[in-house]
Amino acid sequence: MKEIQQLSPSLRLALLSLSSYEPYNDPLLSRREHEKNAVRYLIDLLFPLQNLQLCYSALGKPFLNNLQGGISISHSHDLIGILHDTENTHTGLDIELIRNKVLKIRHKFLSEVEQNFIPPDNVKMHIMAWCAKETIYKIHSEGNLDFANKIQIDDFTETAETLDCACTAHDFAFKKKLKVEQVGEYIYTWPIN
Repeated sequence: MKEIQQLSPSLRLALLSLSSYEPYNDPLLSRREHEKNAVRYLIDLLFPLQNLQLCYSALGKPFLNNLQGGISISHSHDLIGILHDTENTHTGLDIELIRNKVLKIRHKFLSEVEQNFIPPDNVKMHIMAWCAKETIYKIHSEGNLDFANKIQIDDFTETAETLDCACTAHDFAFKKKLKVEQVGEYIYTWPIN
């Protein structure tokens, strides 16, 4: 799978399945090198003939030199994505494979309130919450953010298409509505306001 989606007038999402990316079969490269090459490939797809350089801030936030807006990069197992927002430098994307491993760490990223409305055995809702919190963390982009106490998600259901979230960090507090989408075995989230 390789695709570019226009999510809104200011948002574009590029997705790539590593298993469908031919250079991924090179046995001489590590998984990390394959992912790095796949990100470069997606950047070139999103911005043809622009020869943009991928850079990282001191806190690890990716950006492209001479590009209006911001980008966010996410990968989970076989899927890599890049979100480009022409209006905001603070943007976020998270992609997660749906798997029950997340249930073991729920106490680390969910507040007590969130643990009360997310059933302890509902894997999908935990992945939705994890994705939302990762997306908010990337938007915040200043590091050192306690997922359980400084990123909050309003009550939601397993069929929710959007999540209302808040970051209550003293240095950069904000509220965001996130789009939630499931494609196959993956959930991904990104800001829509």
